[in-house]
Amino acid sequence: MKERGWIDQETRAIFIELTLYNPNIDMFTTIVHLLEFPEYGAVHSSNYESSSRLYHFSTSYTNTVAISEIVVITFNLALMYTEYLRFKNLGKKSYFRSIWSYIQWVEIGLAVSIFVFFLLRFSAVEIAMSQLKKSKMQVFVSFYSATIADSIVTYCMGGLLASLTLKSVKLVRFNRKMMTTLHVVTSILFYYLIVIAVILVAFSSFAYMLLHGHYYGYRYFSSSLFSNICLLMSLRESLTIFEYDRVIGPILLMSFVFVFYYTIMTLVLIFLNVARILLKKERMKEPLKFDIVDYVSWKISKYFH
Repeated sequence: MKERGWIDQETRAIFIELTLYNPNIDMFTTIVHLLEFPEYGAVHSSNYESSSRLYHFSTSYTNTVAISEIVVITFNLALMYTEYLRFKNLGKKSYFRSIWSYIQWVEIGLAVSIFVFFLLRFSAVEIAMSQLKKSKMQVFVSFYSATIADSIVTYCMGGLLASLTLKSVKLVRFNRKMMTTLHVVTSILFYYLIVIAVILVAFSSFAYMLLHGHYYGYRYFSSSLFSNICLLMSLRESLTIFEYDRVIGPILLMSFVFVFYYTIMTLVLIFLNVARILLKKERMKEPLKFDIVDYVSWKISKYFH
């Protein structure tokens, strides 16, 4: 590459992109290998690999998938209309007084994003395939945009699932003892979240100053912060820290994990202790209230009237 003039002293990055296809399982794989040449003379390499089925309707369940997607789109349109009516009836101040209204619109935004990026992925695949046919497979055609759109669709679906799971917390309001506990520990939870953020930023800053010139994952402070979060969730290998120094590496890793999880366990113990104290003060002879049963019955009767 240097002899043919692809690389010189002004070169700062080289992208090597491959697109592979396995017809047996109908799977596309996009590989991007990046080589960066910073001004101080080092070489940083990073890889991106993503595999997906870009032919959306290529399985034996095509009709089932299409019907399910139509049902989901219809449900989301009905949900948007219902939320619009609630906003119109309650007014701006009353509607946005509840945090669940914000979460509802986040879910609607994610659903719309899934639909938009699904169309972008579909069009990107069609354009790439048409270019590939016109060139008779003699010219490289990139599927990177289709792969990125597919990844965004996956992330939006994960966010939507997490939001729907979060909405199950609304059922806590039917448990009055749990609600009382949450009201008491709210201020404690806020201060502990600040402590957790400070610990994460402190260790990320130290790891950035120690490793930014040696490992790609700690090149910037933001990437160092992301690497430490992945390290806590066991999404990234810890061998890079051990390889840097046989003494400092293990000390940094063990102290970070221990301090972080010790703080989390302390927070959990506070929740349990506060709940235990409140339950002792509760009157044990309080009659049982079927709040959730009454709520479901009221919703059912509302639809029939």
